[in-house]
Amino acid sequence: MDTEQLRFLPLKDAPLAVFDTETTGVDPNEARIVEFGVVYRNHVIEGDYVNRFLFNPDVPDESWREAQEVCGWNEDEMNVIHNSLKFRESGHRIHDALSGMVVAGYNIFDYDIPAIHAEERRVGLPETQFPLVIDVLVIVREFLRGQRERSLPKISAHLGYTFHAHRAVDDCRAVLHILGHAVYKGWLDATVGEVCDQIAKWKAQQDADWALYSYWLYHDRLVCGEPLMMGAGKECGMPLSAVPTRKLDWYLGSDIEFPKAVRDAFLVELNRR
Repeated sequence: MDTEQLRFLPLKDAPLAVFDTETTGVDPNEARIVEFGVVYRNHVIEGDYVNRFLFNPDVPDESWREAQEVCGWNEDEMNVIHNSLKFRESGHRIHDALSGMVVAGYNIFDYDIPAIHAEERRVGLPETQFPLVIDVLVIVREFLRGQRERSLPKISAHLGYTFHAHRAVDDCRAVLHILGHAVYKGWLDATVGEVCDQIAKWKAQQDADWALYSYWLYHDRLVCGEPLMMGAGKECGMPLSAVPTRKLDWYLGSDIEFPKAVRDAFLVELNRR
């Protein structure tokens, strides 16, 4: 089924591949992929099929010790990783695993997709194309932005789902849980094309907010007038108009280096009172 045909499918009927990568570092342009996991579903409520690949990152262990600790790989698992194929030898399996699918994940726009492309460029493989993307972090930022911590484990726990974080397949199942919640709540449009277009629009708006305000402020597009909201501190999720005057005065008198747009918004709000 080609992309245009997929766009017109109801989301619940679409061939969905929820994927995650575990890597050697936080910079997607430099990190090497160690683990790739994918959970396939044709409906976000029903059963799944799982695939998982390990890669030898071909870099010294000491250069990614922190990532090993975060993922909790023990000695036996590290031995398996050392004996796995390198990306140049088997990276094509990621393309094969995701080809022809609607893909979903958590922060895949900014991390996993760039990490895959960087690995592919590094070894001379064609870049995998992702025409239909559902980044669940974008949904979370749109509807659960008032949560102070929006990591995958924290949001999953907020929605009643706990799991072993930083294992690719377990992370995929957590993403499916959040996506299922979004479908249940009616946050997403009906067809694949509508959902992907809406998420791309939200992502652009969120990036625009971030460019202006960093994490301090954001526009709540779920409320008429799209009021500015606090995005950090104890006031996270509170309308800027509801932040006490004494707290705004404290912010402005502190040595915090706010973006200019944040400081200007605080001043405008104080002058309005």
